[in-house]
Amino acid sequence: VALVVVIGTIALAWLLPYYFSDRLGAETDDPRWVIAFLGLSLAAQMAFDPFHGVVTGCHRWDLHSGINVLTRVIEFMGMLTVLLMGMGLRALGIVYFLSVLATEIMRMFLAYRICPELSIRFSHASWAHTKKMVFFGWKTAVATIAPLILGQTTSILVVGYLGPALLAVLARPLALVRHVETFVNRFAFITTPTAGALQVKGNSTELKQFLLESTRFSVAIVLPITLLFAFFGDIILTIWMGPRYSYGWVFAILAIGYFLPVSQSSVLRILVGMNRHGRIGFYSFLVCMGSFLLGIAVVNVFGWTLINAALLIAVPLSLGNGIVIPVYACRQFGI
Repeated sequence: VALVVVIGTIALAWLLPYYFSDRLGAETDDPRWVIAFLGLSLAAQMAFDPFHGVVTGCHRWDLHSGINVLTRVIEFMGMLTVLLMGMGLRALGIVYFLSVLATEIMRMFLAYRICPELSIRFSHASWAHTKKMVFFGWKTAVATIAPLILGQTTSILVVGYLGPALLAVLARPLALVRHVETFVNRFAFITTPTAGALQVKGNSTELKQFLLESTRFSVAIVLPITLLFAFFGDIILTIWMGPRYSYGWVFAILAIGYFLPVSQSSVLRILVGMNRHGRIGFYSFLVCMGSFLLGIAVVNVFGWTLINAALLIAVPLSLGNGIVIPVYACRQFGI
């Protein structure tokens, strides 16, 4: 997979002048280098990802978080230094690539240290195991890709019907609620290996209690932020971006719409750890996409506004990821 990313990166960097020379003009070189370094960074992350799985699978969250914090601080200081020295995007790309590469190499050495029996060789590979992993990955992708499709498709529709200026107004509150989602997912991430370990040991009672406690903690984290965004979102946007980015109920709708999907994200992560996420991931995806397409038809009748666009994202997510998945999990656990 990493080699495919490298090849794609080289192709994109090489083709960039042919397709965007009229827009970039004399500024063609910097974007090519930026694409190259960002693509190589992504390839490095993918190539070293097995070591990421080993560290987290051994429940060494202290090392996992410590590496991330340390390297992000170094990366930030490097980028700040580059900017203060008057360097441009190419230098920023180099700093980012080197920080990612250093992070992954450090994680590899730690993985071998905490798991001495770790051995990665071509002789260990098998086609049967590869198919099993690919199938597992596709199930996970289907279960988690709906928010991305909803957000990107709605953005394209907003540009087409309302223009790029109003897309910027929608993008700001959407970015803030996604930051909350990312923040909570960092906590929910640890539930996957924990659920797998409990399932292997046959601790069904502890697994059920683990599901309940993890969702309670998630709600405790997300609910205050949701209320803050719902009641004071306009003030936050006005202070952050100016009064032009404060647009009625848009922020409140997005915050409330993301509340259930984000606060129940640990449920899906636990199902992933138990390898029971395939069928419900597919069903939740169908619910999201079906309600989204129905919503587009309704909006086309009543007219496009930012509030309707926000509802197009919030309602399908609440139905699919926020309600369907937890109901399925409750039936699986007898809750």
